[in-house]
Amino acid sequence: MALTNNDIKSNIISQSSVNIIPSSLNLVNLRTINIKTLSRLRSQIENNFDFVIVDTAPTFDNIVLNALCFSDYIITPTYLSLFDYKAVEFYKTQIEIETDKINNWKILLNKYKEPKTDNSESELNQYINLFHNNFNNIMQTKIYETSYIQKAIDTKIHITKAKAKEKLYHCISSLIKELLNIQEEPEQF
Repeated sequence: MALTNNDIKSNIISQSSVNIIPSSLNLVNLRTINIKTLSRLRSQIENNFDFVIVDTAPTFDNIVLNALCFSDYIITPTYLSLFDYKAVEFYKTQIEIETDKINNWKILLNKYKEPKTDNSESELNQYINLFHNNFNNIMQTKIYETSYIQKAIDTKIHITKAKAKEKLYHCISSLIKELLNIQEEPEQF
């Protein structure tokens, strides 16, 4: 495992145009690891890749802090719910206290549903207002709820413009364009 043996390079698994460094259930044994460990290992890979995406568990501990300190940008996917609001509020405080990355932190609304009414008293509109009134870093892109999301995750198939996948394709395309600050469609993903 990359963190325990201080070696990222030998833990990389090549998968066509994507390289993966797998996680391990043994991460639980690293809860006390120094929060700069992953950052110190960055030099092993930083000239080899255009982007490195670190996916973390929805927790906050030294392993997540390692990822935050390592990252140039932080994206927190969240649902519109009171539990998620409180979690994002907590996360914001921790990022401010523990890192210098608060200006590089964005919130991504996930499994988003368009409000069916303009009524400000509707539950969904109240959550939308709660998030927008308290966070100024919400991404323009939203990942809309679609039945295809879980199917794409479970079957690991390409997200294309095919009719069944089109809604998800446009969400992911918009996310990539926003992250890269580009106008044109990505060729594939």
